[in-house]
Amino acid sequence: MSPNLLLIFVLGPPAAGKGTLCGSLTGQYAVQHMSVGDVLRKVATNNNHPSINQKLEKQELINAEELLPILKDKLSEAGLKDPERRVMLIDGFPRSKAQGEAFEAQYLAAPQLVQLFRCDKEVARKRYLDRKRGKDDDAMFEKRYHEYEIESEAIESAYGKRGLVLEVQVDTEILESWDNLQNLLAQDQRWKSLFVR
Repeated sequence: MSPNLLLIFVLGPPAAGKGTLCGSLTGQYAVQHMSVGDVLRKVATNNNHPSINQKLEKQELINAEELLPILKDKLSEAGLKDPERRVMLIDGFPRSKAQGEAFEAQYLAAPQLVQLFRCDKEVARKRYLDRKRGKDDDAMFEKRYHEYEIESEAIESAYGKRGLVLEVQVDTEILESWDNLQNLLAQDQRWKSLFVR
C-alpha cells in the first residue's frame, strides 16, 4: 500500500448513499474514492476467487484473510495512479471490528477519520430496492441491514473512543444530505488538516 495515502473509512447501512456522496466529494476535494463493494464485484466478474464469489452471491461477510490482500493491491494502485490526491475514501469498510483491526495490524495504516452515515432503515430499504442491483430484494436487505446492526456498534465504539467518528445524517434528499455533509466537513479540523501540506 502506498505510504502517502491518508485513509478515511466511510460507514453506514446498505444503500445509505455512501457511494453517491463519496463520488460528490471526489468532485469537490482532492480525494480518491474506492468502493469495497465495487472492487469485490469486479473480482467476482473475473472469477479469480471462487470462495469470494460464493460469499458475494449470498451477501456474506468476507473475512480479513481474503479481503485485505485485495484492498492492499487496490490501494497501492491508487497511490501510484494519482499521487496528488493523497486522501482515500474507502466506502463500505470495515464491515466488522475484526476487519479494521486486521487492516491496521497488517498494514500499519489507521484511518484519519471515520465518516459514519446515519440513515433511517425504511429510507435505506427504499433506496436499496430502487437501485435494482442483481438479486437484491427485501429479504436480502433485511439480511444485510441486520448484519450491519450487529457489527456496527462495536465498530462505532472502537473508532469513537479514538475520536475519529464524524456522524452525518443522510436520510434526506441527496442534495440536502450533500449540503449537510459539506457543512460538517467545513467545520471539522480532522478533515481540514488532511489538505494542509
